[in-house]
Amino acid sequence: MRLGVALSIGFALLVLRSTLFPALGFASVGPDLVFPLAVFYGARGRFLEGMATVVVLGHLADLMSGGVHGVHVFLYAVGFAVATLASRRIDLEGTLVPCSLVFLLSLVSSFALALLYDLWSLPVPGTIGTTIWESLLTALFAWPLLPVLRALRRVTEREGKLALPS
Repeated sequence: MRLGVALSIGFALLVLRSTLFPALGFASVGPDLVFPLAVFYGARGRFLEGMATVVVLGHLADLMSGGVHGVHVFLYAVGFAVATLASRRIDLEGTLVPCSLVFLLSLVSSFALALLYDLWSLPVPGTIGTTIWESLLTALFAWPLLPVLRALRRVTEREGKLALPS
């Protein structure tokens, strides 16, 4: 998948998260739509291309969320790195295992985010229940997203563009 395609998909997911989901009542609790993209890139992408994508999307997420700048960059980069390391030992080609990894990483990153906010003496966004719910929604969103990303990878491979390796 070309870098531009991945950034376009990530930007579209960020716009969807910041516009449509609050209108549907997901203002306080909602899935992180870009996190599955970071895990997908970590599992299948080239390291520099994937890290560049994750950092740019993290900065955009920080700008769109209005929170502390750098938090999403850090969380997406850590999720990307863990997925990269996990892909060396675990087969992440199916859907169930990557979605489980998205759930676990999302849960850990949400708790890490709460810890960082607490250390910085900022109000912690949400409770344990909302953290678990957000992680579950993120994993459920990853279920249809991951096959779409794989299909885009196959299309870009067929066209001979710079693609994600299989």
